[in-house]
Amino acid sequence: LETFAAPLMFIIAVQMTSVSLVMEKSTRLLESCRMMGMKELPYWLSFAIVDAGLQGFLLSFLMSSLGGIGATRMACDRQKTDAEMDLIDGLLAARQAEVEGNRLTIVTSDGRKMGFRAVDDATAPDPGKDMQ
Repeated sequence: LETFAAPLMFIIAVQMTSVSLVMEKSTRLLESCRMMGMKELPYWLSFAIVDAGLQGFLLSFLMSSLGGIGATRMACDRQKTDAEMDLIDGLLAARQAEVEGNRLTIVTSDGRKMGFRAVDDATAPDPGKDMQ
C-alpha cells in the first residue's frame, strides 16, 4: 500500500503548494503586502511553515497510519528476522492479553500464547551490545 500511496502523497503536496502559489499570484497578495511595508521573508517563511511543515506532518501521519507495523528485513540474520516476523504476526493477531504479576501473556486469534516477563533496568538487555 505504501508503494502506491507515497507518490500520491507527494503529488498532493505539490498540488496544494501549486494551488497556493497560483492563488497568491491571482490575488496579488505579496504585492499588497509589499505596499503595506511587509518584507518578503516572513511571507515566504509562512509558505514554508504551512506547506512544508503542516502539510508534510499531516501527510506523513496519514502514511504512517496506513502503513501498520513494519520491520527491517535485512538488518539481522535469518533466524532473528524470522523471530521478529513471528512476533509481529502474533501481535497483529492478538485478541486477548492477561497480566499476572510481572508476566504478560498475549493470546492470538488461533489460540497461540506469547509470554513476556518484565525485567528491571539492571537486568534489561543493552540494545547496543546484547541485541546484535
